[in-house]
Amino acid sequence: MLRSALRSTSTLLLACLLSLDARAQTWTLPVKPPLKQSVPRTWRVMSEYQIMDLHGVILSRQRASALYTREGDRARWSHAELAFANGGTSTYSEGQPRAFMEGFSYPYAEAPNMTKAAFLKGFPQDASLERNLVWDTHMFEFFGQDWLGRLRLNEAFVVPPGESSSVDLAGTGTFRNHRIELTWTGLSQRQGRPCAVVDYRAFHNTLDLVVPAKLKGRSHYWGQIWLSQETGQVEYATLFEDVLGEISLPGQAIPMMMNVFRTATLEPLGK
Repeated sequence: MLRSALRSTSTLLLACLLSLDARAQTWTLPVKPPLKQSVPRTWRVMSEYQIMDLHGVILSRQRASALYTREGDRARWSHAELAFANGGTSTYSEGQPRAFMEGFSYPYAEAPNMTKAAFLKGFPQDASLERNLVWDTHMFEFFGQDWLGRLRLNEAFVVPPGESSSVDLAGTGTFRNHRIELTWTGLSQRQGRPCAVVDYRAFHNTLDLVVPAKLKGRSHYWGQIWLSQETGQVEYATLFEDVLGEISLPGQAIPMMMNVFRTATLEPLGK
């Protein structure tokens, strides 16, 4: 009787150990995550800007959105809109279509050049929110797909400064990243797919904008990326950014302080 109980206990213990070992194996990232795409896929990109005074009172809001499609080795944009609202609680206006982004397309291999003025030559000078949609999306893919194979669980990885330290904003100014950290924080699911969750953050960055008003200040930004371990594609991503700076409007002698807090998301349509 005692021997039988011991054998049962040993069998149960072995089964538990094997189960734990199998689970532990799922915490291994591939050296280079696969990027598979057999059919075109579309994501919705949305970004909301809250313009506040230095006491945190929301003066106005702006919302930009568009559809981003990956088809083979090309990227394409469509259905871009802008909407506006006063204060922090009023309803947004009806979205205004941004015709210059309809059908905007490029080979994905050229994405690293998208901060150059020639790349976005069809964008009006004051289309800062629309340019940010394009740049945010590339950032999500760059942070996730380009570096995931170098990450270790719960260890901060610093993106090499030469990769993204100083960014030309397509002739409208300059953004300087102080230090970008990526951390693989765990596994989750999105769209029914197992995903690696990557946290990113970059604090104490500086920016100089000149469209059409001049803005000089600092930026903190952070967020998370869910990257499919099966396809290498971004299944979801978030961005939070806090900007504080001096803004000088045309004809205004004395600059005023402005605080902008924005949130952005990237989410696929369907599976």
